[in-house]
Amino acid sequence: MRYEGAPTVIYVAGSSRSGTTLVERAVAARAGACTVGEAVDLFRGAVRADERCGCGRPLSECPFWTAVTQRVPALHDPEAFARMERIQAHLVRQRRMPALLAVARRETPPPQELMEYGRGFAEVYRAAADVAEADLVVDASKWPVQALALAVAGLDVRLLHVVRDPHGVAHSQAKVVSRPQDRDGAPMVRRPTLSTAARWSATQAQVGLVRWCGVPTGRLAYEDFVREPAGSLAAALSAAGVATTPEDLRHLHPGSAELPASHGVAGNPSRFTAGTVPLRLDEAWRTEMPVADRVGVSLLTAPARRFARGSSPAPTAPTLTWSRFVLGTWPRVSVIVPTRGRPDLVRDTVRAAVAQDYPGELEILVVHDQEAEDPTLTSLGTPGRRVAVTSNRRRAGLAGARNTGLELTDAPLVASCDDDDVWHPTKLTRQVTRLAEDPDLGVVGSGIRLMMPGGSVAEWPARAERFPLERLLRNRVKELHSSTLLVRREVLDAVDGYDESLPHGYGEDYDLILRAARVAPVGCVTEPLADINKRVQSWYQGRSRNTLDALTAFVERHPEIESSRRGYARVLGQMAFVESTMGRRRDAVRHATRGLLTWPVTPHVALAYGHIVTGVDPGRLLSLARRFGRGLS
Repeated sequence: MRYEGAPTVIYVAGSSRSGTTLVERAVAARAGACTVGEAVDLFRGAVRADERCGCGRPLSECPFWTAVTQRVPALHDPEAFARMERIQAHLVRQRRMPALLAVARRETPPPQELMEYGRGFAEVYRAAADVAEADLVVDASKWPVQALALAVAGLDVRLLHVVRDPHGVAHSQAKVVSRPQDRDGAPMVRRPTLSTAARWSATQAQVGLVRWCGVPTGRLAYEDFVREPAGSLAAALSAAGVATTPEDLRHLHPGSAELPASHGVAGNPSRFTAGTVPLRLDEAWRTEMPVADRVGVSLLTAPARRFARGSSPAPTAPTLTWSRFVLGTWPRVSVIVPTRGRPDLVRDTVRAAVAQDYPGELEILVVHDQEAEDPTLTSLGTPGRRVAVTSNRRRAGLAGARNTGLELTDAPLVASCDDDDVWHPTKLTRQVTRLAEDPDLGVVGSGIRLMMPGGSVAEWPARAERFPLERLLRNRVKELHSSTLLVRREVLDAVDGYDESLPHGYGEDYDLILRAARVAPVGCVTEPLADINKRVQSWYQGRSRNTLDALTAFVERHPEIESSRRGYARVLGQMAFVESTMGRRRDAVRHATRGLLTWPVTPHVALAYGHIVTGVDPGRLLSLARRFGRGLS
């Protein structure tokens, strides 16, 4: 059954000390949402002890909870309250999970007390929504069994599964942390490291069972949330069936969140803070946790960690609402061209941008990186095709140069082109038309032509019209080259632009694509629309040591790569090849062997073994490899 007037509930599930409180507040800060904190604690002692609300007042003195209590018989009627306590103590227990699963799978009818329990919480959520004038209620009760009980009882529950590295959870759980909502200041529960690891594993398994019963579920890695709050949260909410717009998450920024005062019950002490809240990873366990504990946690949680990754919804982009336009309307496009040391080539790039047959307005922003500006480039502009010149104001390198351009434009569409590549005249018209035809797309690339040394040309049409995240993890799609991309500004804002902290700036365009694919579908115009110059060496291309550092960091920043066997084997093969060229044969063999076991037919691993065995010039080996198939993207 469904309860009349009951709102949709975003139920935040996960282990204690996993960041659920922070995520709960980030979700509740969007317009039309409110939080009740860990509502399961209302009938577990919070009301009887008159604990402090997130606003700092005791529950009996908090205007929000006073108004809610007046509307909910189970909170103000002693007999009804005691009844809810008894049902909860009997029903919401891990050992009751099999019985709830049987009800969820319609193998047994729901017991009367379960329906009564659901009705009581429906009244709590409805009252909270009424008082807050919201249509979404966020409940951070964490327990998967509570979420299943509510869903089976007929409430509209959407599960937001927050997962934090179990080592960090175990290390945090062992600390002494005060519980300021208690009037006596008692500390939060502490547990031994291995006990926490076992509980963490059990929680992941239980969440998987709730999802198996059909409860819409989105998985959010806490580490992803800290690094990229808006994009990762949007993707997780979308997977749970909660529509999100970029405006909903404007309060989330790189490294911080703007959070209003909370009326949440129980939970982490962070609920008592408001305003600008820093977002940072607590990875003290890496240096402070004893080796024996680290090994124990790793062994105890290994199956659950693999299960937690596998239980995530298929890696597809969420459905967001972007600004739309129709065929025949042509929004302004900003073209960002980073340049360094190529005064002649960049002129060809700018001329090709100016010569686009695009009916709308264009602005071409040339960003000089680590060199003096060339103001004469502005003379290449024409009416409706303004050319502006500036210097990189941010971190030296491609990412900083591109972000400098982003800071200088508010155009709804942003294109990028490297300073040695040239567009075909119809490129932007074809891509903007594609966005009008497929308005859910956030990023559009195109096929390319590779201008090879010696004068040869390799045609490279796009292999697909859409590239889901799963495909992007598999390989670095060449059609989504930095010189082909046309991106909605809202997507760039949602992922906070280019990551300037990547070691040596390696793969800044691929990194952006992976992050963008979490918040918007990625597509392509299949025909080649850009000439990519492979005859010159990039200023930004690092050498072996740089590449190895960057590949290592890339896997750490995008752990989902490990979930793609082909993608992970590709990176392992690349690392092995670089290590072999550096003379680090033992490390090269280790990574190549691991890649072989992960995905035996990966060409990158074969290439690495080829260099390990022969030691031939790596350039010659790469040239030979490119003669077969479409390369090693």
